[in-house]
Amino acid sequence: MIYPSAVDCLKSVEYTLKHKIGPSLTGSMERSELASAGHLLRHVICRIESEGEVLSEDIRSLRRLLTDIKTYAASLAYGSPALARSIEEVLHRRFRPADSYPSLTSLAEEAGALREALAAAQQWLIDKSGDLKDKADYLEIRERIRAYIAQQLTAEASLIEPAFIGHGPRR
Repeated sequence: MIYPSAVDCLKSVEYTLKHKIGPSLTGSMERSELASAGHLLRHVICRIESEGEVLSEDIRSLRRLLTDIKTYAASLAYGSPALARSIEEVLHRRFRPADSYPSLTSLAEEAGALREALAAAQQWLIDKSGDLKDKADYLEIRERIRAYIAQQLTAEASLIEPAFIGHGPRR
């Protein structure tokens, strides 16, 4: 490990801003800007510590869900070959060289591409709702999409709330 870590450096900057520079600020605008800088520093620290894990879990969830949506769509008599192909393509796309360690950037790119495929699949399902809205398997796949979205929002909140909640108002 490289010492000090990136988190150590950011915590040192946050400490200096809060305890050394902050007390000398007299204007409400300057104190507000300092508070915002502190929120953002804590947010970056949370992301450094947890974003890789959050993105990796998101990717696993999306891959399972998209695979099941592709299977479901293919099971229908009037399924969408184009949707199945687009899901298959994104599931097999390489987002980094095989031998490289996944960076946060490559994980975010992969999660983003999978989310785009999910959005397209969701739109296809919505377009088919007139024919399928009363079918149990359709309702189940739609419920799984809603559950995924709730899970994603909770995971994203885990990167935001610790940095902002309980640390004073945001500007």
